[in-house]
Amino acid sequence: MKTQISNNTDNSSFGSWVEVLESNYTSPDTCQIPPEILVISTYPPRECGIATYSKDLIEALENKFSNTFNISVCAIESDTEQHIYPDRVKYILNTDLVTDFDHLANCINDNPSIRIVLLQHEFGLFKNNELKFIAFLATICKPLIVVFHTVLPSLASVFQIPRQPCLQTAHCRAALWQLCLRALAQL
Repeated sequence: MKTQISNNTDNSSFGSWVEVLESNYTSPDTCQIPPEILVISTYPPRECGIATYSKDLIEALENKFSNTFNISVCAIESDTEQHIYPDRVKYILNTDLVTDFDHLANCINDNPSIRIVLLQHEFGLFKNNELKFIAFLATICKPLIVVFHTVLPSLASVFQIPRQPCLQTAHCRAALWQLCLRALAQL
């Protein structure tokens, strides 16, 4: 059962990251293991704008909330794009391997420290296994924040399949531009 943060069917309002963080925060005095945010994203050394964005976001969050929670990373890879990562990367999701989706979902659900999953979404990252990606989203039993890096107002039918479940599964949705927010609100 997922914790309901915002009304997922009301696409005109987007849950706030602050709401998700506050509703899943446990005071350090009452919890021996600090809560963990798992960021699923491409990550350096991969040369990718989303990888750089995620690294910068993590650094900014750690600067602002240094003793509040831990942040770990699940690097998104494919058979043709593999790297050696820093220690911060605890998991690797090879989107070309169907079994990786199930394995990662089990790791997330079985780890009590992981309190929030933050997914950096770009359609091309999951292009070889869209249906498995959708099933993966539905399997995660933790609050899910999805950041859309591309929102196209009129998508070809091939993109309609992954977009709707992302919107319906996420507890909080974010887009990088106001135009994107308006486009998402119309879905």
